[in-house]
Amino acid sequence: MKKNIFVKSFSETLTQTDLKGLAIDYSEIGLDSMIEDGVLSEIPVIKTIVAIGNTSIKISNYFFIKKIASFLSDLDRYSPEERNELISQIDNDPKTKIKVGEKILYLLEKAEDHLDAKLISMLFCAFLSKEIRYEEFLKGSRIIISISYEDLSEFLLREKEHLNYYGSMEEIPNEDDLPLINAGLLGFGYNLNNRSYYQEEISGMGEIYITSIGYTLRKILDLEKL
Repeated sequence: MKKNIFVKSFSETLTQTDLKGLAIDYSEIGLDSMIEDGVLSEIPVIKTIVAIGNTSIKISNYFFIKKIASFLSDLDRYSPEERNELISQIDNDPKTKIKVGEKILYLLEKAEDHLDAKLISMLFCAFLSKEIRYEEFLKGSRIIISISYEDLSEFLLREKEHLNYYGSMEEIPNEDDLPLINAGLLGFGYNLNNRSYYQEEISGMGEIYITSIGYTLRKILDLEKL
């Protein structure tokens, strides 16, 4: 029962709530006062967490609220009507097994901290702006959750020519590339677009290359906004 109430309140927050005023740096602000009588006190999902906790905020709830607030903070640029239109399209699709609101809660629960939540929010905003498909949002979010912030930062900041390169199969991939390959940000082997070139001209050479979802994350995620 509590889970259903929580999911319903988060869905209401996403599709019906005016989120103006939430664009705050939650890494440098105390949430207690904001939850009690500040901007967060009227957000449906926050009110539900507090109510379920019988008004006492456990430390686990505190950090979960921080992740939710960080995720919601970038959504203030979209009106409830704009958010509802796109979210309803996904929710009403017969192929959708889990509603958008519930799916985002699963992602935020697994996110390590509010920085991951902020990065996931950047991807969701790209979905709301129709820059990426919902499936790309989900795939990118899973990558954010699966990789360390340090490795993701290295991937986003490294020059492209140091991510797209080839070498002998004995020399690549190097140790720094392994987490990026495991996460799906880099591919290893023969790039399909250049397969004939490599096979015919430099046989025995392998290639490290940025995957399509890797390019998407490099385009959308902005570490300076964290």
